[in-house]
Amino acid sequence: MIAGGEALASSIPLADELALAVALWWERLHRFDQLPVLIAVWVILITLGAIIALLVSILVLHLRNEAKEAREERWRGQWMLQLLDPEGEGKNFGIRENQLFPFLEVWSRLQESLRGEFKDRLSDLARNAGVIEYCNKALRKGGIRDRIISATTLGHLGHQGSWGILAEAARSKDPYLSLSAIRALARIDGPRTVEVFLEDFIVRKEWPLPSIYRILLEIGADALTEPLVLRLLNDLEAPPLRALHFLGAIRNEASMVVVQTLLHRRQGWEQEAALLKSVHDPELGEFVRSRLGQDAWQVVVAAVNALGRIGVREDMPLLVPLLAHREWWVRYRAAHTLVRLPGVKPIEIELQASRLDDPFARDMLRHALAARNMG
Repeated sequence: MIAGGEALASSIPLADELALAVALWWERLHRFDQLPVLIAVWVILITLGAIIALLVSILVLHLRNEAKEAREERWRGQWMLQLLDPEGEGKNFGIRENQLFPFLEVWSRLQESLRGEFKDRLSDLARNAGVIEYCNKALRKGGIRDRIISATTLGHLGHQGSWGILAEAARSKDPYLSLSAIRALARIDGPRTVEVFLEDFIVRKEWPLPSIYRILLEIGADALTEPLVLRLLNDLEAPPLRALHFLGAIRNEASMVVVQTLLHRRQGWEQEAALLKSVHDPELGEFVRSRLGQDAWQVVVAAVNALGRIGVREDMPLLVPLLAHREWWVRYRAAHTLVRLPGVKPIEIELQASRLDDPFARDMLRHALAARNMG
């Protein structure tokens, strides 16, 4: 069949000759022994097609992003003029729903940099532009990122009408969304937030303790003191450890009462260490000194730190043995507390260091003295 085809090709035009060659090639590919070649050709074609499709998709996405950024940049320029001149450019201010989050980016930046009357004007403009309605809608139906931004905005605006939807978001299992909602609620109504969510502050360990502590400081001691004291003193068992870390956010006299009461109850070492961190009352000095011999080194460190706040010169003999403690952190804190006791002179520290048999203890004490002199 191939020989006949070659004879025919010599008597027909070039185009027909090319068509005949393709037909002969296709016939060869369909033979069983050419199947691997056929598969390889199709794999190559499919791969090339996929690569081309991917490149086209990337190009289209890039062009769309560039167009979106250019459009949002134009919006930002207009909004900046309107936000900074509410009596002029901003008198007919408004945004569309699809402009909400680009607008909030500009608005939040100005919120952080402006104060007083200008900040109030920004809030008024946002309310008049319909931001509250858009944010409430995003909190119900948006993704996590949009809901977090919306919760934060509603908190800045102090919108009481959004309390219910924010409280629902605060119950979310997502730690970032729930924490943003709690922060917003605290800005809207701090006392109510403590009343409703105090137990959540205590038990929700996915909320970082430093973040919750800052929120409680913003709410203020007047709103927090009574409910927290009642929560701690009415618990007949060991108080929640996390709640003890909130004592620094309440009124000092109330904190002293809680510490004095709970320290004389039987506690676990974690609770005891947390309570000792809140000791500022010299009347608790004897109790603090009695904890320097505890087995749990964390309690010893907390007691040493407490002596740094309420200790006296006569505590030197109690601290010196701790320079040889098995735990490095105890030795370190004991040295730094020693050199800062009231009335202790550098020459006394040098003399004490020269009497120590342990070279590491000597170095620790001299290092603490050098740090004190530099400070």
